[in-house]
Amino acid sequence: MSPFTKSHQQRVNETRNQVLSLRQGLRGLSEPNEKEKLKLRKSYPKAKVDKVKEIPFSQFKYPIDVDFQELVQKLKRKESPLEPINVYNHSFIVNPEERCEGDVEMLYMIKSSPNNFVRRDSIRNTWANEPLMRNLSFRVMYLTALSTRNAVNALVKWEGDLHRDLLLIDYIDNYYNNTLKTTGGLKWAAEYCGNARYVMFLDDDFYVNTYKMPTLVDFIDKGNYTYGFMGNVMKVAPIRDKSNKWYISVEAYPYDLYPPFVSAGSWIITQDLLQDMNLVIPYTKRFIYDDVFIAIVAYKLKVKPIVIKHFTMTKVSYRTEAFKVTLTSHGYEHSRELSGAWNCTVAYTQKLDLPHYCFSRKKIPRKRITLSESDRARVEARFKVQFEEYLRKKMMRKPNLMM
Repeated sequence: MSPFTKSHQQRVNETRNQVLSLRQGLRGLSEPNEKEKLKLRKSYPKAKVDKVKEIPFSQFKYPIDVDFQELVQKLKRKESPLEPINVYNHSFIVNPEERCEGDVEMLYMIKSSPNNFVRRDSIRNTWANEPLMRNLSFRVMYLTALSTRNAVNALVKWEGDLHRDLLLIDYIDNYYNNTLKTTGGLKWAAEYCGNARYVMFLDDDFYVNTYKMPTLVDFIDKGNYTYGFMGNVMKVAPIRDKSNKWYISVEAYPYDLYPPFVSAGSWIITQDLLQDMNLVIPYTKRFIYDDVFIAIVAYKLKVKPIVIKHFTMTKVSYRTEAFKVTLTSHGYEHSRELSGAWNCTVAYTQKLDLPHYCFSRKKIPRKRITLSESDRARVEARFKVQFEEYLRKKMMRKPNLMM
């Protein structure tokens, strides 16, 4: 019988028998009895996964459990019906209040680690360069926080005073404080850049095709999306594996799904929604992941995220044709790559001679291969030999493998 026509259970049984025979041949071991199997199972490291029963998302409630739309109206009338539970107690050490003077179509708020001096300078020289920003009525602001090293903090303050495009907040910067960074950016934009029609939040390892942003703004205007947030929309469940970077305990978030959220690496929010979010965030229990936290606030305001194509969380190389239509791309951490991507964008947009490396990688179509019976038999035989060799090597590395 061909291995390609066998059932899954048949293949599992055959593999098990092959492994057992290899164990006997290599180590002179017999098949373990039930007692030995139980002993081996107990010796295996257990996955640290929360197994507490989750609550269906249909029963979603999140502190403070009140109608946020009504709360917004009361807060706008200067009424204070509730005590805040999430007051933002951090101050702006470096604060260029004048950054949004004049007409502002869009504000880029780029989240950056204090140590990423070179990366910020690379962005200033490419897709967020000042002449282009002013020409499009855009502004850029870098969001960062304190380092544990005083020398780095001194350099960041000097950088902020030099360029007047950096907001330094007084907490220690790390990944799990990103919610403080995002809410600090929302607070600053609401207080000092209320004239910006849209605010775009970005990580500093993203590439943005700024030339396409006015077209995107026109698309948003035509769609009448005057009250919303948009980007790469995701619908995922909480991760309960304690070894995972995005682990969240059942006690912190008991529901089986997150509200639909946009990836925090690149997303856009309208000014009206930003102002309302800034009002109700103090009445929302803080959540460790900023994209989920924003989604929770939006969900309580009864706002659904809007999908924008070509906001990619993976890296789109400037050597491929797909880069021509990409709006944002993740994974541009190095200055050389950022410069190459920007050179391709400028040349393609302004119809100049393209550098030799732009869009040079062609996609080769795959051809379907039809095998004769004899060739198929040879392939199956070779597959069997390679599979047995793989099992033999695996058993030599793990002689106590338990099936």
